[in-house]
Amino acid sequence: MKNFKYLLYIFAMSLLVVSCDDDTESVTNPGTFTLPEEVKVSFTDTNPNPEVTEGDMTSFRLGMNQAINGKVVISLSVTSSDGAVEATYPTSVTLENGEAAKYIDFAITDDGIAESGEVYTVTITGVDVQFADGSTQYYVYNGDYSRSITVKDIPVPIVTTVGDVDIVLTWADASRDMDLFLVTGDQDFGGTVIDSSLGFTTTEATVFPGAQPDGVFSVYINQYAFTAVVDYTMTFRFPDGQERIINSTITQDSFVFTFTKSTSGADVTYNITEL
Repeated sequence: MKNFKYLLYIFAMSLLVVSCDDDTESVTNPGTFTLPEEVKVSFTDTNPNPEVTEGDMTSFRLGMNQAINGKVVISLSVTSSDGAVEATYPTSVTLENGEAAKYIDFAITDDGIAESGEVYTVTITGVDVQFADGSTQYYVYNGDYSRSITVKDIPVPIVTTVGDVDIVLTWADASRDMDLFLVTGDQDFGGTVIDSSLGFTTTEATVFPGAQPDGVFSVYINQYAFTAVVDYTMTFRFPDGQERIINSTITQDSFVFTFTKSTSGADVTYNITEL
């Protein structure tokens, strides 16, 4: 009886083994697993926020993590902080035939308006991928997807009469104390201080003497005992009543303007450049 039970046990185990073998052989191979191709599009330059004078040009580099066998069309948009974009630029960039990157140019045009602090924002708004073999096994994502351009006016000469020029700094934040300096030379820390204003209000007023010889001069703002972003207005008031009013922003102690003075008979010409 014991031998019979033992034989039944062996027979049952053999059925289990055969059953396992059958299950293993019934599994089919669905094919080779392939990861979707990665297409990363971004700005790859080291020029994230250039300052460009009207009439000049700046460039950015658009690229991918690797070239593809096919074509990638990148769509761009440009917006302005004052609502109008005065520039020549491409609205799309195509990478194909093994290209992984391409430089694009932005030419800033003169709008004829005296202003300060206008900013253009360049943004990647779309990416269209077309593989040569028609594959749709890919995914797209952006890296660094925007750039900003700070636009500076072309300096417009001011022709005036002989006399003093008032240069006045104002700002709104009364918790910030800033000082104003007029210095000889082009951003020369060793230059001579012509005048300074070291008050405790939100207005600092200096005078550029009419008797000052022709040359190059600089305007410096000192943030007293702090470093922060401050919006300010600089007013240049000339002896014949003309004014040049410039709204801008300062982030730390720095020279903010240079200007030249040249005299021809009774006419005195000033050229002011924002830094």
